[in-house]
Amino acid sequence: TLDLPIIREHPTWLQLVNYLALALIDISYFQFIRHFLDLETNDEKWNKWFKRIIQLKILFYIAITSFHYITYNEPLADSILSIFLVSGFLFTIIFISFLYRKKEVRRKLVLAGTIIIFLAIVLNAVSIIQGKGLWTLFTEAGLGLEIILFSFALAYRMKVLRQEEQKAKTIREIDALKNKFFTNISHEFRTPLTIINGVTEIGKEKIKSLDTAGLHQSMTKIKNQSDKLLNLVNQVLGLTKLETKSMKLSTRRIPLIHWVEMVVSEFDEYATQKDINLRFHSDIPACDTEVDDRQLKTVVTNFLSNALKFTEPGGTIKVGCNREKSDQVEGIVISVKDSGIGIHESDLTRIFDRYYQADDERAIVHSGMGVGLSMSKEIVELMGGKIEVESKLNEGTVFSIWLPLKMLPIGDVDGHEPMPDEKKTALPILSELPGEEKPIILIIDDHPEMVELLSEMLSNDFSLIKAYQGEEGLQKALEHIPDIIIADVMMPVMDGLELCEKLKSNVRTNHIPVILLTAKTENQDRIKGYKKGADVYLTKPFEKQELLIIINNLYALRKTLQEKYSHFTFIEDKEKIKTDDSFIHQVHQILEENLSDADLSVEAMAKKLFMSRMQLHRKIKAISDKSASHYIRSYRLHKSRLLLKDLNASISDVAYDVGFQSPNYFSRSFNQEFGITPSDFRASIA
Repeated sequence: TLDLPIIREHPTWLQLVNYLALALIDISYFQFIRHFLDLETNDEKWNKWFKRIIQLKILFYIAITSFHYITYNEPLADSILSIFLVSGFLFTIIFISFLYRKKEVRRKLVLAGTIIIFLAIVLNAVSIIQGKGLWTLFTEAGLGLEIILFSFALAYRMKVLRQEEQKAKTIREIDALKNKFFTNISHEFRTPLTIINGVTEIGKEKIKSLDTAGLHQSMTKIKNQSDKLLNLVNQVLGLTKLETKSMKLSTRRIPLIHWVEMVVSEFDEYATQKDINLRFHSDIPACDTEVDDRQLKTVVTNFLSNALKFTEPGGTIKVGCNREKSDQVEGIVISVKDSGIGIHESDLTRIFDRYYQADDERAIVHSGMGVGLSMSKEIVELMGGKIEVESKLNEGTVFSIWLPLKMLPIGDVDGHEPMPDEKKTALPILSELPGEEKPIILIIDDHPEMVELLSEMLSNDFSLIKAYQGEEGLQKALEHIPDIIIADVMMPVMDGLELCEKLKSNVRTNHIPVILLTAKTENQDRIKGYKKGADVYLTKPFEKQELLIIINNLYALRKTLQEKYSHFTFIEDKEKIKTDDSFIHQVHQILEENLSDADLSVEAMAKKLFMSRMQLHRKIKAISDKSASHYIRSYRLHKSRLLLKDLNASISDVAYDVGFQSPNYFSRSFNQEFGITPSDFRASIA
């Protein structure tokens, strides 16, 4: 019983406090049950019943309190309250039976807590009806046990919520990986399609010119790219078969060592083109075995392609065969060891997960569709073998395939069919020495076939420089200062977006138009490309005519820029000089500071700009269509026009002031530049 001064002064308020406390306990319980079991989401019918019961209880407690203060008949009011509580919990008993049918831990805990509080209320109701009053022990014990059980229920629910959150996170990660997979497979499909379309156009031209040899070469290229598309389709179908456990092996007898050597030899020219030393060595002289060579080739080719893609020029790839026992079973190991960029330790445990691709752009698993390594592992395990990988960053990677060896007699095999793709596909290495008589285009793509196609499209009109990686392309861009750069977006190590950003942030190359080729068609990808400074974002597949029109348009814009700088009209506008292109502004600053210095040569200016003579020449030529020496001389002559307006200065003084050692040579140069002699020019403005 509350022993407070306000209660002693107003004893009837004690019953009000009791009713209020009981109302809060009763209503809060029903509200807790309603929200804890998510009835609003899980069972709308029961949720409506609970809401009605809660509304009814609120009205009842208001009515019973009013009845007590009107009649002052406390025993009758308590009896009515007891009957109402028991009636209310009859509803709870029905609900308990509903909970009992739902086999769930949290529902069972709520069921136990509800039974306890129900028993406490029933005992209290009996005590009140018998005139013994409220027995608080029942209520306190019931509430205490109920709180303990509900605490367990809450803890269990938090655990379930964390598990569901983790499950949702896993689902989101899988969705993200699948999105990346479909993005990359789109790239893998679009590149061969682009090559097929381009070669078809070239083939049409050769049919018109009756170039049968060239036509045969074009048809060969189409066949090769069609085979690549078919291989991609087969990989996707193979992935589906692996997921549904429906892939079956088709084994046949092959001379395994010779077979591996032939597969490796298919990559010889590609390795030579990339300046990579590709070697094959076997500790086993020869052996015949039964294996599904088509599936095994998918695995070996995947490892070789990755090794070639992520090994720098000058590196080494070693492919070896040797015998090794595993769990007392005789087997053969096919290993592919490279001196490439390696795999980060944190990625080693996940590279065989389906769709997984490391976020690190230097990681070996960053390329391709994201299923190659996973599919390779599942194929090898289907053959009864296993795959192991060892790697260190910046040192290299070793992929090893162990297969159980079913030894057969060595020798010719009756009815042995030629192994597929034993003929090597030539990847011709194109010249990289640009001629000065044609505009220079730098092509950057990690697919040699794509570089070859673009070269064939453009070689008649342009001098070409080729690069097969982003970093290599950046170095060649800085070295040669080409007129236009065409680069693929999806490349390992340095992709096209990063390359474009670096080109546009370097004063030596920021004037070069960049065309990005991509298989990504989403607007957000296009916007990202333009944000990085791309001039054109061209989606694969594209037509030759489309590319040529784009190049011509870029040259038209270049001519506008050249027109602006070749006439030097901005020399008289000091404010415009301050806001113009930063490179031209630096050139003008050097010329202004050394205007009277006749010894200011192209070499001296290049040194001040931290460029080579060739880089300065190519940069100024691109911007103004003038050679560097011609640009310096024209700037001096245009500056002299301003000085000649001062009638007090002699023509000789003006000539010396703008860096000419001979007034006669100055006059001839002035006349050649403007079609008028200095003296006639001065007379025209006098």
